[in-house]
Amino acid sequence: MKLISYPENYSSVFGDNVCRFEQVNPDEPFEVTIEDDVVGVLGAKRFVGSAEVGCALGNYLHRRLDPQPLLINRTACTEATGRNVRLTAHWGSGQKSPKMTFTLSHDNLSLGDVIGGPRQSRSIAAGELDEVLFVAGRENGVANILTLSTGECIHVNTKSSLHDGLWAWVVCADDVIGRSARPDELEWFKMELLLKGESIAIIHYTLVPPVQGAVRLAWLDASGQIYYHNFPHAVRREVETSSVVAELAEGTTTLSKSGWELTRLDSGVVSKDVVAHLEGVATSPRVWVIENGVAIPVVVLSAKTVLSGVGRGVSLTLRPTKMTKYW
Repeated sequence: MKLISYPENYSSVFGDNVCRFEQVNPDEPFEVTIEDDVVGVLGAKRFVGSAEVGCALGNYLHRRLDPQPLLINRTACTEATGRNVRLTAHWGSGQKSPKMTFTLSHDNLSLGDVIGGPRQSRSIAAGELDEVLFVAGRENGVANILTLSTGECIHVNTKSSLHDGLWAWVVCADDVIGRSARPDELEWFKMELLLKGESIAIIHYTLVPPVQGAVRLAWLDASGQIYYHNFPHAVRREVETSSVVAELAEGTTTLSKSGWELTRLDSGVVSKDVVAHLEGVATSPRVWVIENGVAIPVVVLSAKTVLSGVGRGVSLTLRPTKMTKYW
């Protein structure tokens, strides 16, 4: 029994991920056990009647995905929890494959890749967070250098990644502002990301005023990145309820009442690039409303996009993932 091929590190969980074996005795059962590095054994597959075996890993990968916004109160490097899966195949008498790391991205990635490219421009306001997603290997040194518009330069942190996979620099605007000796003069900052001592990305952030009453959405992109956007205009909240009633001799009695709290959002008139960006909300399997530092999962009921004309923008209708019971 010989393992002849297996998925490369940083392969997409959505790909054709197969461990292939040869020199298998077709007259005897051949069993492959799959483990991950968190819960241990996920399952096993048994094969018989073939000297060459292909063990597909897809079912084991998808059940281990649970992407969440990385909501922390500082600028720091952290693993993109729920967006990496690490499997090992075991067979025979103590034989096992190398540990295979898969990512939530729809693309196969490589060490040092930065989601969205090495040079980007973004905006952020006080009280907001953002993430810069990249691929790091086990024990790779990671560093972050902040250059502020006030002329200050800050070496934020240096650490080693503990595992292969997707990692993120979480950018906390309040933390960056608080590090400046002249926060009132701060207009922008530049973040340079280094991996193993080499620069892999420079992200330019423009500080914008916070908008009172805006709804901040987060959504998972096919790249594995979680993006954020504020909807400051035409926010409308509605409640749709239904009742369970009983007809009694003395009249109708309400037994229970439940309903959905709907939120309708409008981006207002925005650029075509922003419209294209926000279309990702409609196609994303995971969407959250960020309130008071908490990510609340929601369902997108409808999405309307206007691509041209004076009214160019995006409108969305959201509801919670669970119905509210009032009585």
